[in-house]
Amino acid sequence: MSPSHAHQESLINRQLDMSVSTLSPASNLRNELYTSIIHAANPRPLDTSRLFVGRAITRRFNSHQQVVREALANVRVCHVRTDMWTSAASEAFGSYVVT
Repeated sequence: MSPSHAHQESLINRQLDMSVSTLSPASNLRNELYTSIIHAANPRPLDTSRLFVGRAITRRFNSHQQVVREALANVRVCHVRTDMWTSAASEAFGSYVVT
């Protein structure tokens, strides 16, 4: 299947979701256990090179950025609040509120 095939595209998007939502480095997508799970779901190999994943994440960011820019195009005033903290388990968190 080509990378543009619907099933391959879905798998690639799920991989990106996992990588982005867990803030994992792209190299985690080359992990032997991870690739064996993906191979069990789809025996045809997917391109999980760091270059491919990096470009895919950049494309996704640019797409989301464009949607946000269009949504804010006619907004005259915008207030932004941010907060950052560290949990007791030393996990960093950040929040952004736009009104």
